[in-house]
Amino acid sequence: MAGSRVLRHVDPLTATAWSVLGGLLFLLPFGVWDAITAPPAGVPIAAVAGIIYSGALAAGVANVLVFNAVRLVGPTRASAMQLLVPAGAVALGAIFLDEPVRLAQVVGGVVIVVGVVTTRRASVMPSALRDRLRVPA
Repeated sequence: MAGSRVLRHVDPLTATAWSVLGGLLFLLPFGVWDAITAPPAGVPIAAVAGIIYSGALAAGVANVLVFNAVRLVGPTRASAMQLLVPAGAVALGAIFLDEPVRLAQVVGGVVIVVGVVTTRRASVMPSALRDRLRVPA
């Protein structure tokens, strides 16, 4: 992964800043075009505050944390751990928002955890089969 090579030389906060700047430069022409051609719309201040919070704080902090994880444990393990985010969101929604947790969400959470545990194993292939498939040098 190119990101892990970059993170050997650049700290995660700087990498996040450059990522955000690159995304801004890519998306800015589309935003300007849309602002020029779209009919005027009233945007509530709460919506603007929500967008700023989501982009600057939540996504910014999340990127710094992910880049730190890539730097510390490598891209494969960091990516595998990111798969736990939906299960965590369901758990936090149940705890803080009193949202119901249904059977499908529990099954999905189990599948996610089994998948993450599987990726953490040295090999998912049974050793007998791995030995039979091994090509002598």
